[in-house]
Amino acid sequence: MRPYLRLRTRGKVRLALIGIAVTLALAACGSSASSSSRVTAAAYVKSACSAIATWKNDVAGDVSKLQTATGTAKTMARGKAEFVVFVTSLVAATRKAATGLVSAGVPNVKDGKQSARTLSQAFNQASTSLAGTIAKAKAIPTTNAAAYQAALSGVSDQFKSSLNNLASASPKRNDQLRVAAAKDPTCKALNSG
Repeated sequence: MRPYLRLRTRGKVRLALIGIAVTLALAACGSSASSSSRVTAAAYVKSACSAIATWKNDVAGDVSKLQTATGTAKTMARGKAEFVVFVTSLVAATRKAATGLVSAGVPNVKDGKQSARTLSQAFNQASTSLAGTIAKAKAIPTTNAAAYQAALSGVSDQFKSSLNNLASASPKRNDQLRVAAAKDPTCKALNSG
């Protein structure tokens, strides 16, 4: 009997889709950082899209690992342990993306500082919010299937909310950034899925 494992796997698939949607939305905006160093639009989108692509790949890999692990988990305790590893990895990937976005600098375009700040703050806020789910994931009970599912759903809802908030962060569109992103291979790959 593994109903809790099926629930967890479906949740991770939805998370992967949210992560991809977030990545596409951010890449389309030509987004990132709050560093004070001014960089060209091309240099900025190259760094920003690289940070976001790495985040997308890390999340997709973590989702895949979780799906594999939950398929073989025999107990709720093992399923919980795998979920904690997943949430911890998601937090680390999001923090790494935030750092990469800050490192991208500030595009030397109109409203570049605001665009950069919007996205780096969104990733920072998401990582902070997601970090709160680690303790909740560790507290998921494993002695009762109904309690396990309820707690797991609550934690899943919290991290989905964090990612949805990330997806809603949308800096002002900027033609220079859009043109630069359209020319950058990493940004083009993000936009194509």
